[in-house]
Amino acid sequence: MNDLKKHFLAGAAIGTAMVLLGILLFGKYLPDLYTAIAFLLPFFVGALYEAYQYVSGDGTAEMADITFTWTGGMLPVFLWKLIENFI
Repeated sequence: MNDLKKHFLAGAAIGTAMVLLGILLFGKYLPDLYTAIAFLLPFFVGALYEAYQYVSGDGTAEMADITFTWTGGMLPVFLWKLIENFI
């Protein structure tokens, strides 16, 4: 599997976990602060992972990896907000 696909799926897993945790904690409507945290968490996880790769030399740190992790994490949160607001 391509490295960018792995980053996208990892971000999607983080975003999905955040949405499910938010539904369990708050019900159908997620508060704005929680939504902001759910949007930003995949970015920080991806950035920390790439920083680890850069410092340890285990792999090549790329901005595209951070971008795909963040995009994958934003997708489930964005889809839930669409469902929340329009259905």
